[in-house]
Amino acid sequence: MIDFGSERKAFAVIARGIGQVVGYGAFDADYDKDPTALLEALAQTPDLFSIHSVPKRFWPQLVVFEDPLDPLSVRRAERHDIFPADGGAYALTGVEIEILDTTPTTKKIASILPWLSTVQSSSIDGVAGVISPDRPLSNELYRTQFIQLKSE
Repeated sequence: MIDFGSERKAFAVIARGIGQVVGYGAFDADYDKDPTALLEALAQTPDLFSIHSVPKRFWPQLVVFEDPLDPLSVRRAERHDIFPADGGAYALTGVEIEILDTTPTTKKIASILPWLSTVQSSSIDGVAGVISPDRPLSNELYRTQFIQLKSE
């Protein structure tokens, strides 16, 4: 989640494997998208993996909820103009990734999008099994794209 203040929040959609894509994208000059080499290097020299810029082609999709209490109010955010009503004042100009020693956990997203905890296996609009080229964005997004579920 990116908090712009004044009730303006954008969310990076976490597609399956997006962490690896962004990670390998950030380090591809060194590891040529070789997961084994990257993981070995991370294990041996984690201090070398501080903050890295992510190439633009690997940036995640951003979405905005016009009403955080309504999953149907979701819209894709244009990177060059995240909140069009603000006259282009907010744009994504760069993405950085940092490899951390521990996995951070947060409940902030669930507190901002309280309906997220009620979504189980269907899309965020609660409709399951709809396959149509003109389905709304809320029917294409799932809970796990916003929060990672802990393995039991």
